[in-house]
Amino acid sequence: MGLEIYLAGPWADRHLMPEIASKFEAIGCVCTHKWWEIEDVDEVERTPALLRKQAEMDRDGVEKAKLMILINSSKSEGKAVEQGIAIANHIPIIAVGKRGEFSKNVFHYLPLYFWSESIEAVLPVVDFIANIVNNFE
Repeated sequence: MGLEIYLAGPWADRHLMPEIASKFEAIGCVCTHKWWEIEDVDEVERTPALLRKQAEMDRDGVEKAKLMILINSSKSEGKAVEQGIAIANHIPIIAVGKRGEFSKNVFHYLPLYFWSESIEAVLPVVDFIANIVNNFE
């Protein structure tokens, strides 16, 4: 099985996620939860039960991952919570973007983070990590 990853990113940029996910899947990664495939529903249809289910799926996706890939393309409360879940579970985070550009999140300075300005630069790093993880499974 490939390296299990969780792609965290802003809901507003979900249209970017299929292409990004395909790049990681091409090197053998498995996305633990494709939250961007969840249908966007009107505000009036967002029941507490629906929102709770979505939150549980996101949380479970983060907790199943061995690595989080953070797309830091804009500010987002959801991805901030997902990072908190990853930090609490000691899941390393590879962040794509400029640290501090969209938020001044103090947690971005923890040693659990590795920052890069492009997905293309991150792919060989993730591939290397995947090979190490696969050798120990």
